Amino acid sequence: MADLKELLPYADGSALVGVVGYAINGAIAAYPEHADAIRSKLTPRGQAMLESVSRQCVGQTILDFAFRHLQPYFTEDVWQVINEEPFSSILDEQRVGRYKPNAPVLINSNRYDPLVPWTSNDQNLWMSLGEAA
Repeated sequence: MADLKELLPYADGSALVGVVGYAINGAIAAYPEHADAIRSKLTPRGQAMLESVSRQCVGQTILDFAFRHLQPYFTEDVWQVINEEPFSSILDEQRVGRYKPNAPVLINSNRYDPLVPWTSNDQNLWMSLGEAA
């Protein structure tokens, strides 16, 4: 998926909703200057989820968090939060096609994946930067 903002609605309520915790933990690790701002948008339940998934494999995360919705983990409307700073800039920086890859990339996506939507644009975003994909 080229845009993580577009992926969140698919994660919400799915078997993989807990992987959002992986992404938030990764953002806190990669952008420590924004850690307090990120954590301030999480409820105690959201903080507990981050702590749990930091020690889990995907299988355990699915067992613990599958089919839950994102809103109880956030202090404000989750769809508003991802469009505010620092979330908006962090997610935009991760968007496929923003930077040209410096190594070969294999794009593999299942058109019928029920958890991650298939799009044909991922390849085109990098090709527009002059990269063979």
